[in-house]
Amino acid sequence: MCTHHIAKANRGACQSRTLFTDIGFMEPGPALDRLALAEIDKGPNSFATDAALYLRKHGAPAVKPLVYERLAKWHQKFIDGGAEKRFKDRKDTTEDMALSNLIGGLVDTFTRAQGWLLSPSEDDDLQALLGTEKMGQLACAFHCGGSLWTNNGAPSYYWIYGRMNQNFEPPLSSMEYLKPVERLYYSINQYRCDDMKALKEKISQFPKGSLFGFTYDFSAADKDEVLEIITFLRDHGYKVVGPHTWSFWPADSAR
Repeated sequence: MCTHHIAKANRGACQSRTLFTDIGFMEPGPALDRLALAEIDKGPNSFATDAALYLRKHGAPAVKPLVYERLAKWHQKFIDGGAEKRFKDRKDTTEDMALSNLIGGLVDTFTRAQGWLLSPSEDDDLQALLGTEKMGQLACAFHCGGSLWTNNGAPSYYWIYGRMNQNFEPPLSSMEYLKPVERLYYSINQYRCDDMKALKEKISQFPKGSLFGFTYDFSAADKDEVLEIITFLRDHGYKVVGPHTWSFWPADSAR
């Protein structure tokens, strides 16, 4: 299947190793979720890895347990088939590496998806599957010694990071969707949000009453983005931690 959009994104070629993410950018939904899961069921291949990435970016909350089922299945195959031992002995094969890449993609999807947060019990299940050392490595992506779960139903305290997109250029047309379309991208804990819309969607998944602060990554140059985030937080039942020394910081936001 090839569309004009995909062909343009791939410099005229209809073949794409990012078929799921290409289509998902334009029209994600339950049908594509099911196709992505079915592709992962086939086993390690470039489309399966892309299918996992699509589910991280666009998968609905309902697919979270289905992603974990597949992660557990392929991880067990990695162990039972001897791939884990071969990696330790530095005798791994091309097939072992492909399976490892698929497992890594599924771990990334399960722990960092745009569509959901991890609960304490899901964090426990993942630790039992992967082991304490691997879980520690995953948490170190944002805070060594931290936890990957963020949803126990109770308000808590979180930091919003904002970083400049290095390749940002105002798009010449709406079809140039592979380029960043905004100055900043954001993250909260292990969750990366590619733009303001994604950030708002992610914030909305956190328990109401949670407190959010801005990290050192933000500066006065980000006034418009900061004020937009503050307004969204206050309008949706969250609290803003501050104030900062910025002259534009709303006087009544630290509440």
